[in-house]
Amino acid sequence: LAPNPANDVLQVALNSSPRDGPISITDMTGRRLFEKTVTTGEKVHTISTADMPAGTYIFSYTALGTTTSKKFVIQR
Repeated sequence: LAPNPANDVLQVALNSSPRDGPISITDMTGRRLFEKTVTTGEKVHTISTADMPAGTYIFSYTALGTTTSKKFVIQR
């Protein structure tokens, strides 16, 4: 994830996308603010964070029944 902290855009680079699966962003209360299904082979994703308030968020990617999550911060 870059940049971290983010401002208006978050770049996500997946080392591998072995299967189609969802990527999502949730706030610290668990409210889902963004979700998109990525397809096999997609490596880089640009996500607008312009409408999200400053704070800490969790980015998640699920494939083959395994979820990988990382925290990131949005600063204004």
